[in-house]
Amino acid sequence: MGRSAIADVARGFMNEFPDLKVHLNALEFIDNEIRYHWTLTGTYTHQNGIERKVRISGYEVWEIGTSGLIANSKGQFDSEDYQRQLNGFKEDEPT
Repeated sequence: MGRSAIADVARGFMNEFPDLKVHLNALEFIDNEIRYHWTLTGTYTHQNGIERKVRISGYEVWEIGTSGLIANSKGQFDSEDYQRQLNGFKEDEPT
């Protein structure tokens, strides 16, 4: 994924979550990788007026290239919990 594709993904999140905040929970340095643990909070705002408060945590595994920049990034989060929140349910509520 190149810079423009990353910018497009970020722009999409900023449009859907106008009050988006990404919190740094921890950084782990392991060999040539960095694990960036994060929590995203914000209000999902859909075109049809639906608004949902969302709080989801996950992490990115960054492989650092010879240039010192991120050469590869793989993310992980609980997508089922994320979808439940977008649909108006919290993690501990029945669906």
